[in-house]
Amino acid sequence: MGNLGIWIGAFLTLAFWSILFKENPVFSFAEHLYVGLAAGQAIAMGWSNINSLAVKPLTQEGKISALIPLVLGLLLYTRFFSGEIKWLRRIPTALMVGVGSGLAFTRFAQSDLVGQIRGTMLPLNDINNIIIVLGALCTIAYFFFTSENKAVVGMSRVGRLLMMIAFGSAFGNTLMGRLSLFIGRLKYLLGDWLGIL
Repeated sequence: MGNLGIWIGAFLTLAFWSILFKENPVFSFAEHLYVGLAAGQAIAMGWSNINSLAVKPLTQEGKISALIPLVLGLLLYTRFFSGEIKWLRRIPTALMVGVGSGLAFTRFAQSDLVGQIRGTMLPLNDINNIIIVLGALCTIAYFFFTSENKAVVGMSRVGRLLMMIAFGSAFGNTLMGRLSLFIGRLKYLLGDWLGIL
């Protein structure tokens, strides 16, 4: 029980849990400490990235191409100036949004769209494959709003039920993850800090 780091961790754990009773100064202190440490780490990581990816290649290795991202990064700060140079922030912002959208769409098309189609193109020689293909068709039928056909309506009801099961299992998985974190903190408090376990 003499380790200072264990005591600090136990104090902060109990300080964060104190919000369960009501808003109090101990929780506010822990919250402000957490936000301050996160902001400090973000600043340190940002400076480390600028130093290793722009300043060192430019000054020590003579890479002039490192000047382009450095200038684009500096242009982001023109938003804090009033006057005629404020519009320059739009150039790196547009570049980031365009590149980010293109990369996100490519990843979506490869992993989600093509992956989902490949995942349901199965041979119907196994009961599991049949359930997967029929479940996918019934779920797609739930979003088919242009027909009043009784077969489509019946498939859409099954699809809605399958979606409810999927959402319920996702929620249960999230809840189990949170409970696992809670149990981990309890083990830390009772084992490492108090030595009961």
